[in-house]
Amino acid sequence: MTKNKAVEIQIVPDAGLRTRAVYSNNIIVDVSPVDMSLKFCIATPDLSEDEVEEGVKMVPIIAEIIIPFTIVDGLIKDLKNLSNLNQNNIKK
Repeated sequence: MTKNKAVEIQIVPDAGLRTRAVYSNNIIVDVSPVDMSLKFCIATPDLSEDEVEEGVKMVPIIAEIIIPFTIVDGLIKDLKNLSNLNQNNIKK
């Protein structure tokens, strides 16, 4: 029986490997004790009479990404860095 050991692997995006891209204009964030879930939805502006009366619109979840908390801090750091770079480029 082999022992499990950590292996470092570099993940490289490959434009030649295609998958279906989707658009979302609404994100719901849920949290559990071990991970967070990002539910990407499409919210259209058309409302039925029932939706107006109840104040609730049901929208389809088109993608869900579950992120373990072990990588959340790194994700937040990278997103902040990218956002700062973008803001600096806009100001120029």
